[in-house]
Amino acid sequence: MTTRGKIVIGLLLVVGLYFGINKLVSSGAVFKKADTQSVLLNSIELPTAAGNGNRANVAVPLAALPGTTPAEKGTPITWEVMAWNSQMAGMLANGGPRTTQGSAMAANGLDLQIVRQDDVAKMQADLVKNAADLDANPSTPGLLVSIMGDGLPGFSAVQEQLKKAGTQLQIIPYSVGKSFGEDKLMGPKEWLDNPKLAVGKTIACYLRDGDQNIALKWCADNGLKVNPDETT
Repeated sequence: MTTRGKIVIGLLLVVGLYFGINKLVSSGAVFKKADTQSVLLNSIELPTAAGNGNRANVAVPLAALPGTTPAEKGTPITWEVMAWNSQMAGMLANGGPRTTQGSAMAANGLDLQIVRQDDVAKMQADLVKNAADLDANPSTPGLLVSIMGDGLPGFSAVQEQLKKAGTQLQIIPYSVGKSFGEDKLMGPKEWLDNPKLAVGKTIACYLRDGDQNIALKWCADNGLKVNPDETT
């Protein structure tokens, strides 16, 4: 066979492989196509805070700072937290990772241990375990957890887990402060000028929490579709 004939046969094989592989991939036999489609969320209108311009500023004397020596007395309790400004008031009231002498917690008879926990699912599991432990032994140290308020609807699923565990305990939402600007959607300035430039891009967030819903609201406000498939 001549060299030209070999080249022609080689080209035919390459072309055949190219179209054959494309047809195999498009058939879905090798790579399954995602079942979910991009969706356009309904726009969300947030309520306007009632203004009160007549409030008088009241000067409150500063309390003395807590000490650094652990109090080592009081009712033991654990507080699982992430790193958010909204929890600073509670941390100051504790004086440190564990309740210190001269702190507000010590003055109220608590011995609070603060534990860093960034996994919401672990918080839920720990709450259920603590509820079962308290049910079996009322002297078991209690447990508090802190999440973003936006995540409460999803987090409240733990209520059903508490029922299944056979306990009478329930979640009681509380707050020790508020965010101070750190909860936001961050992206290139070009997105602010022209939101359509964000199409096809990826935003990192914590699923079903405050980080995510800010991004979802922005997309809804600007008519941008989002991918609901969390496995993508």
